[in-house]
Amino acid sequence: LNAVCRYFSITKADLKGPRRTKQFVIPRQIAMYLLKEMTGTPLMAIGDLLGGRDHTTVIHAYEKIKKDLKINSLLNQEVEQIRSLLYTS
Repeated sequence: LNAVCRYFSITKADLKGPRRTKQFVIPRQIAMYLLKEMTGTPLMAIGDLLGGRDHTTVIHAYEKIKKDLKINSLLNQEVEQIRSLLYTS
């Protein structure tokens, strides 16, 4: 979560909060994707970690980012840069 917040210059409160503007939704979905992909954390735990969201929200975010990574090179770059932040912090 720290790496996603740092990359997008938002706070953890923004990431976990209820606001659904693009500025917060994309980072939140990327965080959900990375948590599932890299740690295998259960969906309900990811939802709880990100403001008490339902596991179906996490599934939607994971599938959306996974699909978009195949067609969006900018998103690919962002996710890779966030991954690199994880290994350099």
